[in-house]
Amino acid sequence: MSDVRRIIFFVESLFSARDYNRFGIELLVENGFEVEVWDFTPWLHPEVQKKVTDPDPISFYGLHQFWSSGESVLAIRGLSAGCLVVLLIGYCLNSFILYKALSSNRIRYAVFMANNLPAVNIRADKISFAKRLRNLKLNKVPSAIFTRMPYSFWGIRPANIVLAGGESSLISISYPVGNSTKYLWIHTLDYDIYLDTKGRFSIKDTYRDACVFLDEYLPFHPDFFHLKIQSPASVEDYYPLMCNFFDRIEKELNIEVIIAAHPRSHYGERDPLFGGRLVIRGSTFDLVRSTRFAIAHSSTSINFAVMLEKPIVFITTDKLTQSNIGPYIEKISELLGKNEINLDAGQSIDWEREMTVDIMAYATYKNDYIKKGGTDNLLFWQIVSNYLHERVKIT
Repeated sequence: MSDVRRIIFFVESLFSARDYNRFGIELLVENGFEVEVWDFTPWLHPEVQKKVTDPDPISFYGLHQFWSSGESVLAIRGLSAGCLVVLLIGYCLNSFILYKALSSNRIRYAVFMANNLPAVNIRADKISFAKRLRNLKLNKVPSAIFTRMPYSFWGIRPANIVLAGGESSLISISYPVGNSTKYLWIHTLDYDIYLDTKGRFSIKDTYRDACVFLDEYLPFHPDFFHLKIQSPASVEDYYPLMCNFFDRIEKELNIEVIIAAHPRSHYGERDPLFGGRLVIRGSTFDLVRSTRFAIAHSSTSINFAVMLEKPIVFITTDKLTQSNIGPYIEKISELLGKNEINLDAGQSIDWEREMTVDIMAYATYKNDYIKKGGTDNLLFWQIVSNYLHERVKIT
């Protein structure tokens, strides 16, 4: 791959300062690559473009937004052979035109499969018959047909590279891949934060007498706009339940609950939604490292607690259990040797058991979903850079 000189990230969500760092833009430039980010949110997800604002917007010379599919196709047609596209856009009917343009122009591309949660089955018995009937909409039929046909039928070339994470990160592959596809085993992007910050603290206080909630911004998360679905957690139901549970922790364990805010959230520092508790955004790893244990639903930031071998208390609600989020909470807690606590059930809690860590389960989870054993202990995009420089040719 020594002929790759230009790397372009294709994204379908608003680009932020966090993304700039996670994508290793400066590291890739230092390694001799021209780097750009092409954002197709305006026409792929117009509702997101209109209604979602990122708390950390960023602008840099290589960031380009595309407002129509026609404009996007023309730009792809103008790409040269020395380019590698890194696709962070799923393969579906809406994005087909991008994959088709890349294939027609024989542009090499990599797909990202390094930050996956464990695969789950959304059981039919968790979805009411009435809801299943509502989901049988005619406008979903073309998409269902598209996903069931092999990508070759549509003239799509397979990905040249899969950027993979843990050993089980490829259990469910929805991208076009084939016999010629190369698999580059790396790790999750969260592991970069662990490598980059494990020897220093960005938070002054250590919060040794506190625990941290790994917030998912559930009532407001931008993904619900992407998927065009309603959040299973309303503001009126969700936050009072959370605050009641945090009150219980603070009373029974005599410790403070701190909120590690979701990166795309817009909370205040002492947000009333969390009962005036301290809310910190952008320092989740340090908060997990500093506090006694973590509280979580199914956030990928659980990876930090696993890497640091910190106890995790898994929580759910009746509505979350009945939603597509429920199986993830159940599956992840099971893999880590825990049972989720339903905040609607008013159940007793064995805090001694909650504070235990199943070291073997954590090690297995790390290998399966964070970092496969035997892979390089380097930053994610440094591994990619090394691979691109070392390869003589990519087919």
